[in-house]
Amino acid sequence: MKEDINSLNGKLSFFENLLYKMGYKSTGQRTEILKEFLLSDTHLSVEQLYEKLRPKDMGLATIYRNIKLFTDVGILKEINIDGNNYYEIICPDEDLLHIHFKCKNCGYIMDIDEDPLIHLITQLNKIIENDYDVQLSSTEIVYYGLCKNCKKNI
Repeated sequence: MKEDINSLNGKLSFFENLLYKMGYKSTGQRTEILKEFLLSDTHLSVEQLYEKLRPKDMGLATIYRNIKLFTDVGILKEINIDGNNYYEIICPDEDLLHIHFKCKNCGYIMDIDEDPLIHLITQLNKIIENDYDVQLSSTEIVYYGLCKNCKKNI
């Protein structure tokens, strides 16, 4: 538990320092928003984030402003799935390849980062670059289906 708290504090410090270096202050509200993303086991929409932070008297406009700031400075990444925007923390060592799964029943979104799958997609990217004479800068793939919990209930 203490290791988890230290890890969270270390990640918070990293992002707060990044904000400071870019000329922005670290406020209590910004820290609370970052904590929610760091503690979440899924990607969050602004509305989901608002529901989590409303008990702490954080307004929707404040959340929108900070989400935009975090996206602009490269702390958060916006993911548009089925016309809905979700956000996730960008890890400093993140690869250019990003694979997601979205449950069509409950809406749960998760990252897929298994090495064999990443290797196969990387090979496919090289084929695309060679066959079409292009240079890929990133790859985002979204798989749709039923998550483990929803699959049990059918």
